[in-house]
Amino acid sequence: MNLAEFAIRNRIVTLVLTFVLLGGGLASYQG
Repeated sequence: MNLAEFAIRNRIVTLVLTFVLLGGGLASYQG
């Protein structure tokens, strides 16, 4: 695996985790 592919995958994972955290935060905030 080269560095570019690793960076792209890492960015995708970061985006997914961010959306999950935002979704959970909004869900708990709206109760």
